[in-house]
Amino acid sequence: MHTNVHGLQLNVRYRTMKSEDVSEIIECLPKGRTLFSYHKDRYAVQLLEYAVAEEKPIAQIRSGRFGKLLDRPLVKNLIATCGSGVITRNDLDLAWSSDTRAYLLTLGRWGPEKNEDWEQYWYQTSRPGQNLVLQLNFSNAHNDAFQRILQSESTTLFNSTAHPVRLMDGPTLAWARLDVDLDRGEALIEELQSDWIWNSRAARQRALRLLKETPGKRHDVRIVLGHTSMEAAAVCRYYDHIVAPHAAQWDQAMLSATIWFLVEELGLRRIYLHDHMSGCKLKGIGRERPPRSLYTKLPNRFCFEKTADAPDLLRDQPSRRFKKAAKNNNLRFWRLYV
Repeated sequence: MHTNVHGLQLNVRYRTMKSEDVSEIIECLPKGRTLFSYHKDRYAVQLLEYAVAEEKPIAQIRSGRFGKLLDRPLVKNLIATCGSGVITRNDLDLAWSSDTRAYLLTLGRWGPEKNEDWEQYWYQTSRPGQNLVLQLNFSNAHNDAFQRILQSESTTLFNSTAHPVRLMDGPTLAWARLDVDLDRGEALIEELQSDWIWNSRAARQRALRLLKETPGKRHDVRIVLGHTSMEAAAVCRYYDHIVAPHAAQWDQAMLSATIWFLVEELGLRRIYLHDHMSGCKLKGIGRERPPRSLYTKLPNRFCFEKTADAPDLLRDQPSRRFKKAAKNNNLRFWRLYV
């Protein structure tokens, strides 16, 4: 039995995450609208809150693994006012930006119902069982603009229904697939992804080409998206004015929300993320590999440390893929203790 930070008791002792285990986690968590706000450098403040606890000398932080966070502009401006040389949790509460966007967090699931099906290439999980999915969804401000500009209410216009996204009540900006072990207090972030950013950007590029090929008839040029025909100019306007601000920070917002969820909701403080190449091997990804920056630059920015030590949840009952990769001693992970 595991008790998380909310005092919720979950009768689970994981070997692999099964469908009923994912259901139990979802049912035990608070219901209602869970909002998550994000602005530039918010991740740095968030991680420093964990590092500082109540208060800590700035020099001590600077000499540790979170030291580079002090150089982020939002934090740098804040510590310039800390004349005592000590930064407190109350100080960090003041580090906020007016250019903040709100997102809605929801939970889903991913993976096969039967463990023997886990090696099907489309699941891309590191071991048998299911993943818990944290979805980062657009707010009503975005949804209203989307409907007004594109004259569409589709929640999947730029999302694939074969992916773990919401199918109603507004589109999903991005998601994180999570394998968690509540007994050990650790989690493995299997995947971070955004269909909406990639596909809306691609649609904009197609729309721009069509507009250039048809000068002087801007309002008559249309682009086909799925089964829908839309004004090419509207697609460009939607991306440039509505999506672009989210595109600039979706990966940071998604990872920041994931860390918040794992720590604050599940009480897990040992967090792993795949290295790019090791992740592809363990998840059976051949072609169409994910963007390298999501598994290189992003975890480095968030102060994850590269390690050859695999999560216990993978080592205790190693899969065939894990045994093969570990035999050659070429597995690497990113790890964060908070």
